Amino acid sequence: MRNLYSKQIIGSFFCWTLVFLILVLFSACKSSEKAEAEGKVEKEEKGVTEIVSVKKLIPIFGEATGTQSGISDLSQTHEELLISYHLYIADMSNFDEEIGSDLAPKIQKFYEEFKTLYRLAFRVYVPRSGEEPWRQYIFFVVTRKLIEQTEWTNLLAVEFLQVVEDLKYYD
Repeated sequence: MRNLYSKQIIGSFFCWTLVFLILVLFSACKSSEKAEAEGKVEKEEKGVTEIVSVKKLIPIFGEATGTQSGISDLSQTHEELLISYHLYIADMSNFDEEIGSDLAPKIQKFYEEFKTLYRLAFRVYVPRSGEEPWRQYIFFVVTRKLIEQTEWTNLLAVEFLQVVEDLKYYD
């Protein structure tokens, strides 16, 4: 009788130990999946993204040639994409309206096509006479958050430079 009772205790102990180990293993798997998912979201939020080339952006922004506005250069870090953009404009007194109507729809299209990029910086160059045909005129940043939080289509022409981030003019 005592032998049977010992076997029952040992069997019960092994069953509970097995249940405990299964629960620990299940919990570890769930936390690993959760950490992996959080890491993926964090990478997306920090802008760890695909590599973008000038060739991929020409269909969106156009190619800067002569009197045609477009992208002239590109550099990318893990945090942002920096576009050098030539804006051909004959009358600089209309610059604020021209840049909004030219770039805002292109920026919106960019964010629609590139879902993993979150920060887009621009160096905008304008034409000038002299040895250097282009001079840097303005720098600004447009983030995905800005696009999502504003009614981007309603801000195109008039308020474009009022809503962009890190605006800086050069002389």
